[in-house]
Amino acid sequence: MYLVVERRIHGVTVEDIREDLKRTEDTHRTALSLTEFIEKNGYENWADSILQDLGPWLMIQLADLANFFESLRK
Repeated sequence: MYLVVERRIHGVTVEDIREDLKRTEDTHRTALSLTEFIEKNGYENWADSILQDLGPWLMIQLADLANFFESLRK
């Protein structure tokens, strides 16, 4: 709702669109949204990139969560 109202008030200029396109096409800049990330990495490879980056961290978090639930169960 907020985004709709903001766009109605401020509007999107041609310069804003050009900046978005430059950011999307530049593969060396960090993506600011999931959509931009998918466009930069391709529609087939985006999930692999996320899993490679977040996989080890996520496994540690899941192990900690499992330990927490195990301690609650005892």
